[in-house]
Amino acid sequence: DFGRADSLQLGDLEVRNLPALIKNPPLSLAGVPSRRVPDSLSPLAFGLSTVIDYRNQQLIMARELPD
Repeated sequence: DFGRADSLQLGDLEVRNLPALIKNPPLSLAGVPSRRVPDSLSPLAFGLSTVIDYRNQQLIMARELPD
């Protein structure tokens, strides 16, 4: 899905109004390219797990996720 993150905070750094794409293969059927986007972030490549908290409207990436 395409969207926009209000903000992304990494430690003390905060970026606002960030374009976002949650890619769930096979999106090629939906017209989304299957090749890697050059300026994308893959949490898995950094050894991070990811949880989408819809209730609190948060995307959480961490080496160890909270309970």
